[in-house]
Amino acid sequence: TLSLPTTLEMSGVQPEDEDQNFPYTGHEGFLLMTALGQTNTPFFAQLDAAGQVVWAHTFEAFAGCAVRLYPTQEGYIARGRSGNLPVVWTLDMQGNITGRASLAGLEGMTLGTPLQQADGSFLAAGIGEDETVCLVAFEADGTVLWTSERIQTALALSVTAPIPSGDGFVFAARHDVNAYTPSRHLGVFFCGADGGLTERYPQGADGQDMMGVWQLLPVGSDGQAAVVSWGYDSDAGDQRVASLLVMDL
Repeated sequence: TLSLPTTLEMSGVQPEDEDQNFPYTGHEGFLLMTALGQTNTPFFAQLDAAGQVVWAHTFEAFAGCAVRLYPTQEGYIARGRSGNLPVVWTLDMQGNITGRASLAGLEGMTLGTPLQQADGSFLAAGIGEDETVCLVAFEADGTVLWTSERIQTALALSVTAPIPSGDGFVFAARHDVNAYTPSRHLGVFFCGADGGLTERYPQGADGQDMMGVWQLLPVGSDGQAAVVSWGYDSDAGDQRVASLLVMDL
């Protein structure tokens, strides 16, 4: 158990927002994210491993863009959406915004958590307004390097960051099999070197009362991965629960 001694006092915190108000991994410590006031202005704080505040900022530039912030080699990257286009911002190690770019050609798409490559570029799974999912490679300046084949889903709501697998990458998505018989289905999508995208159906995942996926993590060296997801337990009064599903890729 880790006890962090730091308390940040803020007014106007919006605790009811989905995916808000929890710490996640930052540079040698933790990133705290929330939204402030009636405008839901994003607030981020970088804490070190001892819980001390390294920096803390509100970001008026992110207001209304549903932004998430992730550590990179140079500092941080924020991804969100402005109008009909996905947008990325770059930030330095102190949380100062150094650049902003829209990803042209990806109209109607929402990007998931980005994975930075050794060359500095990024990979992220995307959900289209046409209910497709795909994998997108892009630069921090907004240059789209390539997009994979798109696969039609139904009501895709969340995707994980991609992870390497064999000669390609995999990511997980929560979506329905079709719009008429919702099943809260977990799909694992593999993107090969040729940009082709195929969906795999993990054994044992059907019937999971799954509403969203948080993270896909490699497990060991035998081609397994774990999906961290959340949903509702209908046998316990629809309480929200988190689950860990380990599977072969």
